[in-house]
Amino acid sequence: MISKSLNYASNPIDVPMLKEECRNLKTRNFPVEYYTKKEINRKFSFPKAGALVPDNDAEINPYKHVHLLIEKAVSKGVRVYAKTKINGKILIENQTQLFTEPGHTVHAQTLLFATGYEAQEEVKDKNAVILSSYAIATNQIADQAKWHDNMMIWETARPYMQEKLLTIELSLVALMNRPVIWRKGIQ
Repeated sequence: MISKSLNYASNPIDVPMLKEECRNLKTRNFPVEYYTKKEINRKFSFPKAGALVPDNDAEINPYKHVHLLIEKAVSKGVRVYAKTKINGKILIENQTQLFTEPGHTVHAQTLLFATGYEAQEEVKDKNAVILSSYAIATNQIADQAKWHDNMMIWETARPYMQEKLLTIELSLVALMNRPVIWRKGIQ
């Protein structure tokens, strides 16, 4: 399914970045709009300084998508080692070696870690550090008039929060990736 999303400026200093991104996308003929503070206030129930609104975001079932990709790769001759425990590894460009629990060695030029957030252990990226990730679902929201076009809503801040109306009895799911702050005496 194709839908719109609202990527709002978490901080007013993010507005120029969003405007530049909008110009770049339009230059390359992507369907995109920029919402001003006034437009956001008119269409949503929260104030933000500005937002990028792409009109061609895809919604997919990630489980089915990954399995179809794996099936396609296998049909092209890729070997897949599912549910194989790796005891050790040597990761050098074009010379990857993985050592399995039964004592075998897998040699590969290219390696794909399809493990979700666990891949951060292999690929260090300052924008991909997740200390806590969680989801919250609410009861159905009675008045959805201020949730314009059923858009997924997300922010420019990193880590970020995103919200989405669902077509089932639950109306809102907030997926948040936020650092956890532990203080003495608070659990």
